Amino acid sequence: MQQQPPHPGDPDAAPIGGRVVIRHRIPGGQTDALGQLVGADRETLTVRTRRGDVRVPRGNVTAAKPVPPAAFRRRPVDELLGTSPDALQTLMTSGLPPLQVQRLGEWTLRAGAGFTMRANSALPIGDPGLPIPAALDQVEKFYAARDLPARVQVADGPVAEHARQRGWEPSAPTWVMTADPAAAVATLSTPPDGVTVAMAPATDVHWWNGATDRERLHRKVFAAMLALAAAPEYFTLSRDGQVLGVARTATDAGWTGLFSVHVDPAARRQRVAATLLQEAARHAAEQRTALYLQVRGDNAPAIALYRKAGMTLHHQYRYWTAPDPAHARRTR
Repeated sequence: MQQQPPHPGDPDAAPIGGRVVIRHRIPGGQTDALGQLVGADRETLTVRTRRGDVRVPRGNVTAAKPVPPAAFRRRPVDELLGTSPDALQTLMTSGLPPLQVQRLGEWTLRAGAGFTMRANSALPIGDPGLPIPAALDQVEKFYAARDLPARVQVADGPVAEHARQRGWEPSAPTWVMTADPAAAVATLSTPPDGVTVAMAPATDVHWWNGATDRERLHRKVFAAMLALAAAPEYFTLSRDGQVLGVARTATDAGWTGLFSVHVDPAARRQRVAATLLQEAARHAAEQRTALYLQVRGDNAPAIALYRKAGMTLHHQYRYWTAPDPAHARRTR
């Protein structure tokens, strides 16, 4: 028997990662949860709202429907390139969304089963509603409850200084680089002979074959995060059926981010990374968005390539990590 499509009032009518509004009962009345559907099981629906993740028991749902993405004013690329570091830091989360989000005032506490520092660190932007030392106490409690080391992703400033005073250790200095993608497309050289680049809105076996060992090892968690990414596209570069490199993009609010660039070691120095960058930039130019990426500050070859493509340093950040309690496992 052919399965009937879900009724428009059924919360399962929206896919994981889709935007929904769910009306549900609360003591004294009803309320709406509007945001991204990030989790659904037999008992509970989880909606990522502006205030954090809201867990709604299915038995309390009275109405639900998918809603279109929030409208935004398209801005010229030149104007976007002047975006503040704090605003771009916040937006970049949509490229690799965490599996759990909790708000502490305007700070965002993120957890993702320990996979990547980015998805398992607090983003201390704005006012936490507490003095910074007390806010960092809450960060420590949040991660201790999940058996993870407390960590913040932050540029130099008061939060970093308080973290240093608490004995937290800095690591992974990271550059955020940006560009007008049209200029990047024009700057890069032609692709290597005999290669093809496939672009698709979902992963396939070939893309996963080109992913890093760590991404494949933690595929279940990584795939759950990718299901929440904003307007994803996946790029697979191959020659004669052999995958030479992969990358992916996420597009949100006028920006396209480049992520997960990986080149097979046997294919290095063959312009594979440059070709993936060029294809991502071409996609961003077609979307009329600005382009950003994140790269370790000590990765000189990658930075040289990105500079050649016209990308410039927008800002820097690093991670500050608390000493692991005895029970905490390290981020994978």
